Amino acid sequence: MMTYMAVINFVGEEMNDVTNTVISASRSYQTNVQLAESAKNMLNKTLMLGQR
Repeated sequence: MMTYMAVINFVGEEMNDVTNTVISASRSYQTNVQLAESAKNMLNKTLMLGQR
């Protein structure tokens, strides 16, 4: 009896994992940038209230 091994593209799967990780990191970075911008805007508006 002959047994067959499944052919798996390890390089392709590894690249998919890396790509997904990079995309996830990029999205997280963009979210953090937007959060920092929002915080900066709120602080500036708060400071402007004190000048009135």
